Amino acid sequence: MSFSKKVKKELEAVTDEASQDCKRAQLAAMMACTGETDGDILKISSDNDMVIDIMAKLIRELYNVETVNTSPILISGNEYAVIREGLKTDSDIRDIPVMLFKSTCCKKAFLRGAFLCNGSVNTPEGAYHFEISSPSKKFAGIIKDILFSFEIDSKLIERKSHYVVYLKDSSEIADVLNILGAPLSQMEFYNAMILKSVRNDINRKVNCETANLNKTVAAAMNQISDIEIIRDTAGLDTLPASLLETALLRLENPDASLNDLGLLHNPPIGRSGVNHRLKSISKIADEYRNNK
Repeated sequence: MSFSKKVKKELEAVTDEASQDCKRAQLAAMMACTGETDGDILKISSDNDMVIDIMAKLIRELYNVETVNTSPILISGNEYAVIREGLKTDSDIRDIPVMLFKSTCCKKAFLRGAFLCNGSVNTPEGAYHFEISSPSKKFAGIIKDILFSFEIDSKLIERKSHYVVYLKDSSEIADVLNILGAPLSQMEFYNAMILKSVRNDINRKVNCETANLNKTVAAAMNQISDIEIIRDTAGLDTLPASLLETALLRLENPDASLNDLGLLHNPPIGRSGVNHRLKSISKIADEYRNNK
């Protein structure tokens, strides 16, 4: 099951526990996404059977059950209809009453309805992306405004014949999951975020350590090359005693760090002391290279 389906499955249970006003707000959003009127027929179209079931249930519960079919009429594979006689709706089912947005819970229910119909959210293990598509720019603007009322700064783009409100920020996506009423999905999202962050930190550290190791190995190879030039040209015994000691220790310990190399000296010297001696050896080797 995809992460989007998990979220919607959780939201289906939330719908049953909502107040009447919140259910009306949710149904209004779902109608704006998938519903249309044709005379006395209210058509509901969706590829998601769960959406159809939720909408039919809300219609039967919110309006006079005696004058509405107890079950939707199947028109085609993904389209159902309900007789509108007795439904106390606006002249246009897509009109959204302002009163729906007066309470915070109804705003959340409205977003929940829009997401159930036209929303999706990527699995948190992948790229962070949350979106709700809309058949009209006006409806998309309403979604964007409601999200902004919860301090969620979403983006709006036009995609073919639809408008899409979307989020890319992981923290905002996690907040929206909670706003919609999906705390379990939010927790799963947070856990994936934490795991991804830890994994990325480990990868960065490994990459950094690998880069440092590569630099250390490359530096050691250059130092050994300098020592070999002196050895093969004039002989190591031409070096001052302090440089000779460092040169011999480097040849014997090609993988040692400067700190470890310093501890092998008698008496031990610090990292800067070893580095200074190796630079002196390098200058002498460069002179031999130039002369050669």
